[in-house]
Amino acid sequence: MANRISQFERERFLYGDAAGDGRGDLLRVQTIKLEDMSNILFSWLSGGSNEVRLPDALPITRGGTGGTTAQKGRLNLGMLVNTNNELVFGSRAISVYDGAVLDHDGTVKPGFIKNGVGDYRINGPLGFALFGFKYCLPKDDLGNVLCGAKIVFDETGLTLTTHPVVFNNGIYSIDEATKIDIPSTRCIDISVK
Repeated sequence: MANRISQFERERFLYGDAAGDGRGDLLRVQTIKLEDMSNILFSWLSGGSNEVRLPDALPITRGGTGGTTAQKGRLNLGMLVNTNNELVFGSRAISVYDGAVLDHDGTVKPGFIKNGVGDYRINGPLGFALFGFKYCLPKDDLGNVLCGAKIVFDETGLTLTTHPVVFNNGIYSIDEATKIDIPSTRCIDISVK
């Protein structure tokens, strides 16, 4: 008869050497072993009050995300949700709104200056991230870009100017002669180091 097992051990099925040789487990014994293993697995996955519990944050090395929330899990896996609610690959980003800059975790980033219509300065050590997306412009419900951007990095931060988008002969371009503000409630996401 199978013994009850703990989370740290696993009872193996004994199959014998050949069918009907009498050396393997009986069907009843195999069923008990299988039920014990499935109870342990279910208890672990459901976080039951048993001795076995699913950890609060399953480590990435064990197939988890390493985060206790969906947002933390995405960040740990190098995934971000951009201004258009699309999942993109990138480790860190800033969201530039018309009146503030936020880190992707929602904290306000200091060093933001609005110099005028469509002209923004973010001070601090920044630069495009080495992998993932570079920047993401806001789009309307039909996928049309709401504003274009010109981003210039230097030793002390970055300068961002926003311009109207012109669609001409099937090609999007920006009207650099005119500046517009970032549309309200929308932002430009920039992947940074």
